[in-house]
Amino acid sequence: MSESLTMTEFDKLSTKDTGHLLVKVQEDIALLKDRLLRQNPNELDLRAIQEAIELTEKSLKEKAELLSHKVDSEATSLRNFDQNGQKSQQVTIEELQVLHAKQGPSATSYAMVRSDEGQHIQPVAISASIMAPGRRVVLEQKLRAMLNPANPKSRDVLNEAYGIQLPLIEHRQPRRDASRVITGSTVDKLAVIPVENRRDPLRTPPPITDDDARRGILNLSERGLIPLGAKITLEPTPVVPKPITLHEFDESRRDRKEFFRKKKDALAGVHLDVKTSVTRRNQQSGKKSREARRVSSAAAAMIVTEPTMDDRLQLRNPMPKFLEPIEPIKPPPTTPATDAIVVREKYRFSIYNGEAKENTKEFIKFKQHYCIAWGSIATIIRKLEQLLGEFSVPLGLVDGERLADLAAASEVDPTLVTPDELLKVIMNRDDVIALMKNPGRRYLTSNGQERAATTIQSKWRAFKARKAYLHYRRQKWAASIIALSWLMMLKVGRIRRQLKQTRIEQLDAFRKKFKTLGSKWKRIKKSRRVVIHMPSLGLPHSIRKDMLEIGKEQNMQMSRLCDLMDPNVDIIYICPMDLDDEMRQYYSKLLTLDSAIRTVKRDGQKPLSERYTFVVPEALNSFPKHKMSLATLLKYSPKSLKRIKQLIQGREAYIMPGVISKDDLYVAETLGVSILGSEPEVAHLYSSKSGSKRIFQHAGVTIPPGEFDIYSLNQLQDALAQLITDNLDVKRWLLKLDHQTEGRGIAYFDVTNMSCYLYAKKQAERYGREWANRWAQEQTYSKIYEELPIALAQHAKPVCQQVYKTWDKFLDEFLSEGGILEACPPTDEYTALTVNILIEPDGSISTICSGDQIHADCQYSCWGFSIPQTSVSPNVINEVCQRIASACRERRIFGYVDIDFITFLEPGTDKQTLWATDLDIAYRDLPSLFNTIHFMSNGTFDSANHEMRVNGTEERFAVVSNKLRHTNLTLIHYGVFFQMCRAHGIGFDIKEKQGTVFNLIDDHNRDSLSMVVIGANLQETLATFARNLSLIHQEISTPNMQGVTNFKAVIKDIEGILGTTAENALDLE
Repeated sequence: MSESLTMTEFDKLSTKDTGHLLVKVQEDIALLKDRLLRQNPNELDLRAIQEAIELTEKSLKEKAELLSHKVDSEATSLRNFDQNGQKSQQVTIEELQVLHAKQGPSATSYAMVRSDEGQHIQPVAISASIMAPGRRVVLEQKLRAMLNPANPKSRDVLNEAYGIQLPLIEHRQPRRDASRVITGSTVDKLAVIPVENRRDPLRTPPPITDDDARRGILNLSERGLIPLGAKITLEPTPVVPKPITLHEFDESRRDRKEFFRKKKDALAGVHLDVKTSVTRRNQQSGKKSREARRVSSAAAAMIVTEPTMDDRLQLRNPMPKFLEPIEPIKPPPTTPATDAIVVREKYRFSIYNGEAKENTKEFIKFKQHYCIAWGSIATIIRKLEQLLGEFSVPLGLVDGERLADLAAASEVDPTLVTPDELLKVIMNRDDVIALMKNPGRRYLTSNGQERAATTIQSKWRAFKARKAYLHYRRQKWAASIIALSWLMMLKVGRIRRQLKQTRIEQLDAFRKKFKTLGSKWKRIKKSRRVVIHMPSLGLPHSIRKDMLEIGKEQNMQMSRLCDLMDPNVDIIYICPMDLDDEMRQYYSKLLTLDSAIRTVKRDGQKPLSERYTFVVPEALNSFPKHKMSLATLLKYSPKSLKRIKQLIQGREAYIMPGVISKDDLYVAETLGVSILGSEPEVAHLYSSKSGSKRIFQHAGVTIPPGEFDIYSLNQLQDALAQLITDNLDVKRWLLKLDHQTEGRGIAYFDVTNMSCYLYAKKQAERYGREWANRWAQEQTYSKIYEELPIALAQHAKPVCQQVYKTWDKFLDEFLSEGGILEACPPTDEYTALTVNILIEPDGSISTICSGDQIHADCQYSCWGFSIPQTSVSPNVINEVCQRIASACRERRIFGYVDIDFITFLEPGTDKQTLWATDLDIAYRDLPSLFNTIHFMSNGTFDSANHEMRVNGTEERFAVVSNKLRHTNLTLIHYGVFFQMCRAHGIGFDIKEKQGTVFNLIDDHNRDSLSMVVIGANLQETLATFARNLSLIHQEISTPNMQGVTNFKAVIKDIEGILGTTAENALDLE
């Protein structure tokens, strides 16, 4: 390395000489490091070498700082040349300023003045003593103007003093504050095409001006002056093809000395130390010096050399950081195409038939370049060979760089080496994959047959194992299902046994309680007691699911509250729906009429709020879609049960049920009270159509011709064919389901539609009295039986088609549930009536009321009653009812029982016939409505004569119904409804015990109504009922909004009854 230079010699060097010096020093340092690396590392004194190099680098750093400061501090100087062209004295502007500051005002000042010839500039000394003050100020102003390029006088002063003609800048850009963000468009606005051209594209475009042409082709296209589909050709073309220079790969490996020898002039001004700190002297320099220093520092770079071949020695014996070889300068960047070509030529090699060609030049170069990491690369190559050889791939071109990257990644995570990743390093990957997907490709190798045999054996073993496994899994699944089913069956069986035992205990408790009630009934009837009215419809679920509004159906017996006319009775009414204040207030006012009706004084009304209580089960809204009975809802309402217990504590109480069920027994056991009714099983058995026929047969009363307990199609066809043959005078036969109510489960069949019916009539006339014998009926029976299936399918029709839309659905329900066959009366004029009896717990039988049924929508469905009945002689009806009640009592049937009859006059003889048709063991609508009549009229029912009298002598009749429906009632409130009724004179006269009373049913929809009309004779009562319906319909309906109602059908039916009554009266006269 060259000796150190003194400061004076360093200053004498020019910038170019300094660059040569720095390059030489750098080469000496690199030579020293190469010499050290070739020696044995064990014999080196590393500390001494480190100190020598650090001292050298420190010296170079100081000289670099002085050089940088000298370059940064040089100011522009004006050189004076004499007439001979020789350089004269040189004076800088900064020297003038420093000299003027040191000598003061009295010192001599220098000014640069132009010579007479105007060809050169020379400094002229000016004495301050002879310079006028104004002249000094002028010179200072000119000096400031020259030093400030932004001064508007700078150009004139330089031209006057130095002859420098600066270019004239017409528009000076105002200086902008860099800290303030300037927003706005950076381009000029596009000119708009004329309106005529925008509206009419076919119009001739406007001419293109020079200004438009200067804006460019893109501007003209976007403005529409050049059509979008026009083909634009630029002459001359702005893009000129030119061949590029492709550098050879070995160019980057040339000797660095030759490279530096060519580039040393360019590197002369490079600052070696990028971390050089800024000295205090540099911080005090001017703005121009700082700008030069920043440029110099930004252009500095680290110069490195190529690593030596002794890297293995360094890996075994790590060298200090300062002895590490310097990386060489990278060659200038090439184009992507050139780079790709170099990579492919350098690192690509081939694998032929599953074997890499290691003797090729490409493979050797690749191996030499990645010799350090060759272990992992060789592993990847072997896996590639195995993969390609397995599928007999003839040629695979491998990308060396990707292979090296995959090998490096596999050292970190060996799981990355997958067939997909291996295929990514193959350059002809698509061809290889296409071959690999070819079936049987892997069996084309030398051991292909052996591999094929192995594959077949493994597949067959896998198939057998899979089959055995699937069989085992099915067996295991079946075993688990069987085990679970067995366990569930055991649990269900245990629960069923527990429920059965619980129900047996509840039934035993019911029997004990009822026996106690029967022994104390006479005393309880005359003493204070609490009656728990629970109007529950404990019907089977198959019936309840078809009810649209089961809550409304159960709440139709709100008139049970009229039992309060007995002063010894307190009532707890279980509400099947929520009641609002308006409905509660109405019944409160209605019940306070009791004392006024009895004393005939309006001012004697007393509140009965302490004698009745409404209880709404909390589970009412918990099961909105299950259509549960009221007893079931109360069963799942512990709070309501607890409240009822508190209300009846220490008092005589019993439950008055509706249609009794097993849940009623649970409620009774929970409350510890008895039920005034029959056992659920007994009540359901004899309330069915077949069960009632057994009661009637045992009682010996007349029933219609028919058959019961039918459960099969053959039984139905046999029975119906025999009934038709025996009773040819019956033209219509009814099929009734056992457990349906209110005419829902009825279908009818007219035998007149059968082609063999006339033949049967002729045969009956032929045989005469012998027709009752089976041998006479045999041929006719066969023809009827053969034709009957087709006739039923074509002519049998369900009555309630909302529930059973077709005969097939009705027949399926009939055969699954069971039913009866029953004859219709042989005449179209017949009357249906109902008698309600009470079989008390002590066995006594009493008739509560009777009434003729009124039919409107359907002749098999009753919508109301006229009370009392006037169709049958009281003695006849009382005798039949007594016999039926005795038969019920023998079967332990207690409580309220409704008995339905049909009476008619036989054709030809005019003899009145009475048929018992149905039996309903439940507290139904008739006794509930009769309570209202009894409450409002304070009358009594004479069961011997079937008369209702007021004050002992005056006879009264009533027409009642709780199934009146009109959808327009939902549009008005109850208060408005009652005001409308008062305006039309619809009301009740307490003194005369005549008039109209309403029972409210539903406070939510308000489309249902219960009405009771009491009058002195039947005709007037029926007319008043029809008149009330007509007035209400007119008030709440318009021609365009009639609503859905049965008012019109009821009025029509009443008019028919009135016509029949008038004809009967004329006949009697």
